Amino acid sequence: MNKVLSISILLFVASNLYSQEYIQFSQYVNAQGVLNPAYTGTKSLPSGFLLYRNQWVNIDGAPVTFAFNINTPIKGKNMGIGLSAVNEQIGMRKQTEFNAAYSYITKINSKSNLSFGLQVGIKNNFFDKSNAQATDLDDPFLTDQKESFLLPNFGFGAYYYTKRFFAGLSLPNMLTNRLDLQSAALKTKGFSFKDQHFYMFSGYVIKLKEKLLLKPSVLVKYLYGAPLQLNINSSLLIQDALGLGLGYRTGDALIFLVDFKINTQIRVGYSYDLGMNNLNSYNFGSHEIMLMFNVNNN
Repeated sequence: MNKVLSISILLFVASNLYSQEYIQFSQYVNAQGVLNPAYTGTKSLPSGFLLYRNQWVNIDGAPVTFAFNINTPIKGKNMGIGLSAVNEQIGMRKQTEFNAAYSYITKINSKSNLSFGLQVGIKNNFFDKSNAQATDLDDPFLTDQKESFLLPNFGFGAYYYTKRFFAGLSLPNMLTNRLDLQSAALKTKGFSFKDQHFYMFSGYVIKLKEKLLLKPSVLVKYLYGAPLQLNINSSLLIQDALGLGLGYRTGDALIFLVDFKINTQIRVGYSYDLGMNNLNSYNFGSHEIMLMFNVNNN
């Protein structure tokens, strides 16, 4: 492994511009607490989720993600606060991120609301190169077997919602990180529109008949210089107890979704991504499990 190849691999695993964008969830409607700070506090009760995602099963070094979020409205203040944590491992890189979010919610009329949110946090990028297969053991890239870089993060979002409709826009990772080739360290280089991951959400609830709802939604992901990616999901909710859905991520996968209510406070969701790209022959798809909860004091 020569130095040029080593730096290329480090750039691939270190940069936020890897192919799957910032972070990726198939159950994105329920994961908005991590993806959009303006979603914080828009429910009437404290709520959140736990999520585990295993992507491209059977490929060594493929992304494995854990995510957690809890957020709550501040009673009588038109505000919300929240906390989130994301841990993702891709190859030699493990990134752990913690964010605190704040939102201000204004009522447009009796049926609609508009929320603006900010988040601030830190990221720890940890590199474990002890398992790297190298022919040149004197390569400077492998001198330090384990390295860690702590970096700040800021995010912004807007969220419009009614009882049956929502639309949101977020930039969850506003600071650009770059590899300094002189010091071989990750450094924050400030804000750049060209490096932003834009997330645009929308969804609607259609009442088909009593206790039977159709919930179509779309997530648009945009990054300058990369193809626009669409996530289109549609779920059928039966008596508020069982949800069955189908989705499609452009250029990537067909998605099967199911969720069910355990009780008034807990709901469980599962999704399976059937790959539709060149990686399909080398993996067994992607699995995602989500536990959704709300805190009802009564």
